[in-house]
Amino acid sequence: MNVGGIARSLIDEIERRHPARRGIGLACRNDYPANDAWPRLGFVPIGERVGRSVDGKLLTRWWKSFGHPDLFTVLDDADLRPVAVLDSCTLFDLIGEPPGEIAQQLRADWIGDHTRLAITDEALVEIARGADPGARERQ
Repeated sequence: MNVGGIARSLIDEIERRHPARRGIGLACRNDYPANDAWPRLGFVPIGERVGRSVDGKLLTRWWKSFGHPDLFTVLDDADLRPVAVLDSCTLFDLIGEPPGEIAQQLRADWIGDHTRLAITDEALVEIARGADPGARERQ
């Protein structure tokens, strides 16, 4: 069994042994090679924090949901507006300073009345891959 297979087996076993839990959370230094493995194991980056190292290296906080509904799921299910999923290019254009010309149209006041804008977990992974901590925080 390769290293990736061992990691996947460990994650699967945690989920099997603790099915009532919401999921698994962890933190990994951004400069560790393992940081690239978490998305392949189903984890999504949910933020960053300063670690306890002398250098204060940044850690990415990762989350793997076990799929249980929570308050946000219930709120999401009650909203009947259609969902428009933004690809990463459109997302980065929308949140850029200044926003791109086409993305500015997505900031129109009427958009929120008629649709919900959403991003995929992969967009969060792409944000986490960015080299600039300030840009990642803003995004």
